[in-house]
Amino acid sequence: MTWPGLVLMLAATLARGGADGVRRKILVFGGNGFIGAATVEKLIQQGRNDVTIVNRGNWYWDSATRVKPHVQQVVCDRQKGVRACKELMSLVREPGAWFDAVIDFSCYSGAQMKQSLELLGNRAGLYVYISTDSVYEVCTKDHTGPTLETDDQRPTDTAEQFRLNRLDDYGNRKHEAEEVLRGREGLPWVFLRIPDVVGSRDGTRRWWLYQLWLRLHDIVPVHLPQKVANLDISLVQVEDVAAAISDILDGGVKVHNQAFNLAFKETLTLRRVLRDMGRQLGILNVNFNQYPEREMYLYPTVWKGPLSITKAEEYLQWSPVSWEEAVKVNCRFYESVMTSDQYVEEKTKLLQTFFSTFANDLTKSRAIADRLKKAYGIKLEDFVPWFIIKNEL
Repeated sequence: MTWPGLVLMLAATLARGGADGVRRKILVFGGNGFIGAATVEKLIQQGRNDVTIVNRGNWYWDSATRVKPHVQQVVCDRQKGVRACKELMSLVREPGAWFDAVIDFSCYSGAQMKQSLELLGNRAGLYVYISTDSVYEVCTKDHTGPTLETDDQRPTDTAEQFRLNRLDDYGNRKHEAEEVLRGREGLPWVFLRIPDVVGSRDGTRRWWLYQLWLRLHDIVPVHLPQKVANLDISLVQVEDVAAAISDILDGGVKVHNQAFNLAFKETLTLRRVLRDMGRQLGILNVNFNQYPEREMYLYPTVWKGPLSITKAEEYLQWSPVSWEEAVKVNCRFYESVMTSDQYVEEKTKLLQTFFSTFANDLTKSRAIADRLKKAYGIKLEDFVPWFIIKNEL
């Protein structure tokens, strides 16, 4: 068999994803957070993947039961460098060590990417890097349409590069990681550039906080600053990201060495997001504060506008859940959490954040506590100890 023929045969084997009975070995950096846990859970459910996850050993929401029992875990803090992780070094350096795919959720700089690639050597068949739409914030965009994957070129002017990098350090560092991986010869890669992700078990609690805020909108008007109220934005549902990653592992060479934007088909605005959430909660007329003294908004986090998903539709058959369905599913999940005995730690963090941010006088504090008790049966003092002190003053 010729060398090109052998390469195609190996690529087809990976694309079949174990259809010939061979299990796939997948190394995941992260895998315990919001997007990572959803992805690993999907890989586990397929029943044909042996998954090893590398993270600091923390388990969020119910990932300790959804994910932990079904994977091999290696504890490693990438901030300290992968070479300081003896267990990971031993795993990768075992004779014959090989990973059909590496999925990286936790790389935040070019230096971290370089360390990971040096560690892996030639022991991986594909590297899927979970990047971000923030990379476009440090690049030049010369059109007004949705952002394309080709809008990823840094300015040629050094001073302009420096200016953009200072404005978005996160986007700059993620872009650096892409550049390092792209420059690695012999290792196929895929970049997924995703916007703010929504869904159940979100560690940022952004959606959940907005949902609680809407429940209390007549007590604490929801901030809707004019500068972001009607700005076109993209979001994406967490399960759809997990499905796309799975499809990439099965996609073969046609998806290799490609970047893909992922997002809902619908272009959104913060105003629409909040109004649609409100309607799902039965709140038809949200009380907005468009001129808050100290504004707070959780979406958007980028300024270059919405993403084009045309390429993902062509290569990945990208067909995300509808925005309407996502609103319904996400709101129902967080409403159920508010009345559940599960997720006490997450609920405590949410309530303490909201209370410390917005309960700035006694009248408002009591009104919030009364509403939470009436709507969810929640005793605020069980979650926010300092409410008792404030209430007794």
